[in-house]
Amino acid sequence: MTELTQTYLVGPNIHLRAVEETDAASEPSWRDSWFPRTRMVSEAKIEDEHSGDDTTLLAVRNSDDVVVGSVTIEPEDAWVFVSPFAARWLTDDQAEAVMAEIVTVVLPFLVDEGGNMAALVEVPAGLPLLEAALAGIGARSCYRQRGAIIYRGNRHDRTGWQYFNQKALDVFGAPALTPEGPVERKVASPAPRKWPVVTTPPTGAVIVGERVYLRMFTPDDGEVLRDASLTDTEFLHDPRFPRSAMVMNAHFRKSSEDEPPVNPTFAIVLRENDELIGWNELDDIDLVHRSAETGTELFRPEHRGKGYGTEAKHLLLNYAFDVLNLHMVWSIVWQENPRSRAALLKQGYREAGCIPWGGIHHGLPSGDWMFDLLAEEWQAARR
Repeated sequence: MTELTQTYLVGPNIHLRAVEETDAASEPSWRDSWFPRTRMVSEAKIEDEHSGDDTTLLAVRNSDDVVVGSVTIEPEDAWVFVSPFAARWLTDDQAEAVMAEIVTVVLPFLVDEGGNMAALVEVPAGLPLLEAALAGIGARSCYRQRGAIIYRGNRHDRTGWQYFNQKALDVFGAPALTPEGPVERKVASPAPRKWPVVTTPPTGAVIVGERVYLRMFTPDDGEVLRDASLTDTEFLHDPRFPRSAMVMNAHFRKSSEDEPPVNPTFAIVLRENDELIGWNELDDIDLVHRSAETGTELFRPEHRGKGYGTEAKHLLLNYAFDVLNLHMVWSIVWQENPRSRAALLKQGYREAGCIPWGGIHHGLPSGDWMFDLLAEEWQAARR
């Protein structure tokens, strides 16, 4: 072992450094994946995967230079997302201690020195040392997604903590946190217990409802999405911007080529005339955690507020829970989009908290509401 000369990103027991080619040998200790790779594959891919814009740092023990984990840093506009990982060969207590030290080292570095407005980290709930470490540096717990992750063989809630830039707090003040909603709640628009009997399905249909059905995208759909992007009259979340039919078709084709796909996107189509009116998707599917994020968009104002989005969402949830056997889903809504918030609550989602500073809008911090829904809740609420 050589004497540690690094002067920053150093904690009492570990330090964080960049990935080197020789780290392929210890990849199982730091690569956050369910499935380890052979040494040959690791050595062949490490340069391409961890050069350029990659922001993975390895957690290395100060006493003997052994790699014990890692942290992935993903910039998101004015803030950053942080994901700590501890080697699976560590004991539960050792792993928790490694993650606790990672967050206490990296969050202040990214925000206080790096100048980011805030840093967001997601961790398993029920780890007292880790939670105490986050609270000890001033991070605030802001949301809880029930049963969202498997951690060391057990299902845990996933909690989000945000660490804020003090200079930004001095200017904008401390952001308000959204309290969690009740677990017991009334579902205004549950899914039907049975879907309609279909003798001859619409072409390409995956799941068919009373008024709409879901199918995969076709080459002709790109033109519909392009035209919708040019004629939309409402600003719901992301700024309006022209879309290319070529780019949209390429996006859906590439996402469908993954096996299994991580973000299957469905076209929402009216049964009466086969008109494409929107899309919905499962994003970041994890078949080990059995969780995913849901999203929906209806292209034109004349199709909004008529229940099409709710029916399409329940078809998507049927696919998520009854086909993929997911345990839970979650959704994120911009806090200046109350209509989408109301729709999710109507469909049975629970308010799970918020990301207080999720972005910048008109030069001011802008937040997002967080929601969750368990498979057992959705199934129990069906008429």
